Amino acid sequence: MADLTNVVARLEAVASRLEAVAAGGGAAGAAPVEEGDVPRFVEEFDELIAEHIEPFHAAAQTIGGSVATAAGHFVDAVRAQRDFLVVVGSSKKPDDATFAALLGPTAEALGAAINVRESVARSDDAFNALSAISEGAPGLGWVQTTKPAPHAKSMGEAAEFYLNRVLKDHKEDHFKTFVRSFKAFWPALSKYCKQYHTTGPAWNAKGGDAPSSVPKSAAPAPAASSSAPDSAPPPSSSAAADTGKVKAGLFAELNQGGAVTGGLRKVTRDMTNKDKKVNSKVTTVKKAPVKKAAKKKGPAVFELQGNKWVVENHDDRQDLVIAEPKRNQTVYLYKLDNCVVQIQAKVNSICMDACTKVGLVFTDAVSVVEVINCKSVQVQVTGRVPSITVDKTSGCQVFVSEAAADVEIVSSKTDEMNIVLPPATEDGDITECPVPEQFKTTIDLATRTISVGVVEHHG
Repeated sequence: MADLTNVVARLEAVASRLEAVAAGGGAAGAAPVEEGDVPRFVEEFDELIAEHIEPFHAAAQTIGGSVATAAGHFVDAVRAQRDFLVVVGSSKKPDDATFAALLGPTAEALGAAINVRESVARSDDAFNALSAISEGAPGLGWVQTTKPAPHAKSMGEAAEFYLNRVLKDHKEDHFKTFVRSFKAFWPALSKYCKQYHTTGPAWNAKGGDAPSSVPKSAAPAPAASSSAPDSAPPPSSSAAADTGKVKAGLFAELNQGGAVTGGLRKVTRDMTNKDKKVNSKVTTVKKAPVKKAAKKKGPAVFELQGNKWVVENHDDRQDLVIAEPKRNQTVYLYKLDNCVVQIQAKVNSICMDACTKVGLVFTDAVSVVEVINCKSVQVQVTGRVPSITVDKTSGCQVFVSEAAADVEIVSSKTDEMNIVLPPATEDGDITECPVPEQFKTTIDLATRTISVGVVEHHG
């Protein structure tokens, strides 16, 4: 009964939005819109909002704190994109400056959603949820690409790495809804783009000229500023063009995904005044302890060498993306520290060597994925892989997809290793299976053989 009530509520919400848009009419200079005559792709986008975004937003509000703030900004971006699509349905393709100005509200809301993560420490309980939003949010940048469907899908896969962490750490229902709704939105958006916007927004060739901004009848009302006058003159054409260029640059940066925050300087606790006590007395200077010299790394490398992608000697990078590798190419990851690597197409094989605190997300591998001499790493397959080998590694989480359920995993000289299986049902939990580390060996003198079995602990 509760599910039926939720469905009815969602349908009523969609109907209310459509009626509001129909009553508002088109923008000046746009093709006239008959009452109720909303493009089919706008109706479909409304259904995406009702099915995925509204439950996601409600769950985030229940979680509260910075997660609710970031989710609120992301929802604002989705609604702004919905308003942009209304303009697309009634207008011809505009010039670049107008196009960028129309994307302004979406870009600004996305920037706000992404920046929330930069305000919390990595140890914060909200960091994984905020990272999922931050990594997935640039998927709304499909409107500026020639391949919208793959773009939305790849950003969703980037978010999935952190969503799995959220699901692993939190078993509450609202966290499950948060993960499930956000995770399902991206493949649904990809399918939507493939159907209606194959190579970019489907502008109306028979429509009127696009307005220079999202019409107020379609856009959410902005917060009023106490210092702003009651009425302001419209911006000049040159000012609008300059604003459009700025917003175009912002959206281009957002489309980089995690790279958008790569240039920010990290502020450590000792660089702030928080918790410092003011003391006028002369303090005794203590001799600093001698620190061991850090091992020097070679130069950072990220390049294709023949048929091998080589990624070496990177620290604190969350934006290492191999976007379009070929099936006959291999990937070699070496001496990465605190990084996330995404491989967004099928490759022949992958080797992760001497890496620490690294997350690897890949779609498919033809032969094998090897993890050697690593510490605290995570490997996630979203497609298929026949074999994974883990050797001389301490701390390894392997996230297996439904499609990769037939994978063979071989481990040796490895501890703290877990295989994480996907939920059996849509509302179920992931299953974390520890790989045994202790073995019992018995001797049979009669046959001169030994028998080895896993040590079982009974509580």
